[in-house]
Amino acid sequence: ADFPSKPVKIIVTAGAGGGEDTEARAIAPYLEKHLGTQVIIENQPGAGGKIAFEKFQKAEPDGYSLITYTFPKSVIIEYQGKTNYRTADYTPVFAWSRSSQLLVVHGDTWKTFGEFLKAAKEKPLSGGLSGKGSTTHLMGLIALDELGIKVNWVPYEGSAGSVTALAGKHLDFTICLATSAVSLIQAGKLRPLLLFSDKRDPHLPDVPVPKDLGFDMTYIPTLRGVEAPPNTPAAIVKIL
Repeated sequence: ADFPSKPVKIIVTAGAGGGEDTEARAIAPYLEKHLGTQVIIENQPGAGGKIAFEKFQKAEPDGYSLITYTFPKSVIIEYQGKTNYRTADYTPVFAWSRSSQLLVVHGDTWKTFGEFLKAAKEKPLSGGLSGKGSTTHLMGLIALDELGIKVNWVPYEGSAGSVTALAGKHLDFTICLATSAVSLIQAGKLRPLLLFSDKRDPHLPDVPVPKDLGFDMTYIPTLRGVEAPPNTPAAIVKIL
């Protein structure tokens, strides 16, 4: 009945400035209003989120510690090697977005995906990733295999790093969620060339999807939200 009686912490499993961090910070003020308490955002990047996930497995299940997830990232990490957490043990609380990956280039380079693909077939390009084994990495491997091109992947700690590197022309392209690059896209600094989805996004109506260009591939949509530690009481989850 007295929950919450102190601030609620949301652990973000990526660095500041990326899509996961941006979305958590955008939703926090509304959460504060409805819970009537302060919401603290704490960034814990590292190993694609593995470090934060492992700490969280042992967190007190009292509703005062939550963790963001970009599903299926946490599951992919489990399959890459030994971990001290299990995604299935976490308590699902709320999913606030479902989105698809974008292939983005610098605004001074290719104008269309056709131009990009031609250049990529001539020589391997450098592509940015928000960490090895991330959802963007998996989508990139699937997509570029279908497209028949080779890429020199460059991993970063979160999408903020790869987007910043692309804006500084240190990469040829990056794959990321739109929320990670929206401000630079709107400013004309970066240009989205392809949306990895079965249908176009109403917020990016001019960006084609693979089937528009005659490609057939599997998509890895991203679900984002928050989870609570294992065994968090249902009454607390209902309030959250």
